[in-house]
Amino acid sequence: MQHIIQVDNTLWALTSRLQGKELQIPSRSARFRITTVDANRFVIETGSEDSQLALTRAAFQQTLDYLAGNNHLGQAQAVEISSNHTYEKAGPLCQAARYRAENKPGSLRY
Repeated sequence: MQHIIQVDNTLWALTSRLQGKELQIPSRSARFRITTVDANRFVIETGSEDSQLALTRAAFQQTLDYLAGNNHLGQAQAVEISSNHTYEKAGPLCQAARYRAENKPGSLRY
């Protein structure tokens, strides 16, 4: 089985096809919708319509790097996201998505 480890133009184009569709996390305990997709980021609406999160293309790649680097490939090696508004309370996957180019933790953008 092949695994996606690079955010290339093909993957980004596939992401744009999901714009406007309601999706759910693997455990099916939460739903979200991709509301906007452009060349460098997409915006996710979670829970209520007032809760939005922008995920940059770089953050998406950092997340894939974390998953591949820690052998979290495929459903059998899945890892919990453990998201939190506070960096210190977030899990390692959520923290990995927040790193900036200068290797300093960033913040979530709403």
